[in-house]
Amino acid sequence: MISTGQPKLNIMELFFTQQGIPDWFVTNKLPLFNREGQPIGIMGSVQSYEGRKQVMQPYLQLDKAVNYIRQHFRTGVTISELAELVHLSPRQLHRKFVETFGSSPQAFIMKLRIQAACEALQHEDRQISEVAMEMGFCDQSSFTQQFQKHVGLTPMRYQRQFRLRAG
Repeated sequence: MISTGQPKLNIMELFFTQQGIPDWFVTNKLPLFNREGQPIGIMGSVQSYEGRKQVMQPYLQLDKAVNYIRQHFRTGVTISELAELVHLSPRQLHRKFVETFGSSPQAFIMKLRIQAACEALQHEDRQISEVAMEMGFCDQSSFTQQFQKHVGLTPMRYQRQFRLRAG
């Protein structure tokens, strides 16, 4: 690894625990470089496979819902649809989203819509009303209100600022 300078990530290795029991661990080995960019050492991390699984579990449980949101956020996503998809009640889904992502499913969807709108507004030929409809807002007014709440600027000011920086 020092000779190539390439990291080795997510290596499954068998180690003995403090109790002397063999257990699986996930290791990462990363090169350390000097100022000239030459590899001079190795740094690593070790995490219990079971511990890693527990950390990932909340994300895995909501994975189907998140993928569904990514595919359908423009057309509208209901909490009932999401809850049914991941076999939870709407209240359980809400609680799991807040625990995992720090926001409700509705807020998660809105953030995704606003991020996509920012991307769309960066194209010179895009009209604000067109972007609003494309992102699933019922009208330009509600889009402007939500955009300003999340970004701190109106869509028009955002578009102008982006064009000034790009130009």
